[in-house]
Amino acid sequence: MNSTPAPLKKDEEILSSKYEMKINDEKYLLHLISNSLELNIKIEKKNSISSCFYQNSFNSEQLKKLSKSFTFYDSIKDIYFCIKTILDRGNGKLIKENENIIFSIPIFLPTGNQEIIKFNMKKQQLEKDEIIQGLYSRINDLENIIVTLKENEKNKDILINNIKKRLDILEEKEKKNQLGFKDINESSICKNNEISLFINEFQNHKKFKNKTIGFKLLYKASKDSDKIDVFHNKCDYKDSVLIFIKPTNGKRFGGYTEIGFNSKDGDKYDDNAFVFSLDKMKIYNIKKGNFAIYCQSDLYGFKNTIYLYNNSFTIKNNRNIGGCENYPCEQFELNGEDFFLVSEIEVYQVVGY
Repeated sequence: MNSTPAPLKKDEEILSSKYEMKINDEKYLLHLISNSLELNIKIEKKNSISSCFYQNSFNSEQLKKLSKSFTFYDSIKDIYFCIKTILDRGNGKLIKENENIIFSIPIFLPTGNQEIIKFNMKKQQLEKDEIIQGLYSRINDLENIIVTLKENEKNKDILINNIKKRLDILEEKEKKNQLGFKDINESSICKNNEISLFINEFQNHKKFKNKTIGFKLLYKASKDSDKIDVFHNKCDYKDSVLIFIKPTNGKRFGGYTEIGFNSKDGDKYDDNAFVFSLDKMKIYNIKKGNFAIYCQSDLYGFKNTIYLYNNSFTIKNNRNIGGCENYPCEQFELNGEDFFLVSEIEVYQVVGY
């Protein structure tokens, strides 16, 4: 058996395949190469800088001596495809024997019996230039691996940062849930794109400076009842109260008080109070030094501007006046009319955390 492949003819077709195999825990690459004259098998350690490899070449006569099964094939290339099929199925083994390696494959004879064919691979020493070229190639491979690892590290950092951001969002939502917060964008009165009107206003208040704003639902008239005693039971002595009102005419307005409501103190001052129009996206802050809110058992609201009474869904005695010294809005500006029926009232407690 020759150790050097036969010289190739010009423009001759070359068939080749490559397979990863093991000897114990060491990884090897087996190269199966065929031309019209010989089958060449070369074995080398994978990802290793080595001064040797294992190789042998077989012509048609030698292959037929190795196994009678090869006598049924017309050409070297037919034998190549036979061996390739066996390796593609995961069959084949490498065995270290002294200085050489034995490559073996199982093959079935026409009789139905299985035969183990052994190819003896002879150890070959690389030339100095080939070793140096192998070193350069391995260095180049390692540099590519380093670049890939750095890129993966960068992508990993991006992924970790994205996960952290998502965790922060989930933690904030969980904290809100634990505190009973209900996002204001879940309101049936205030739309998503209108939230900024209040966030911007509250961030100017000393109480909420540099804090995250949360909204805790205290009262919803359609769910809890439009009875004024229910409102007082749920909302009295709560600070930082934001009220949304939607009359039957569809106008949307309301007000905010930092000191909150109760049922017995009458008129109260609150220099941080304001009323607003959602339809106009406009806030009207209290004129300093004037009464801001009503705190009565039969009335709550914003002084001379918004009046809310018992049975607000069915009795048309709720009022929007305005045009006074308390808030700088025109008469009937918030609702477009004086007396009105309510279709919904929502009361939130504003919380900074």
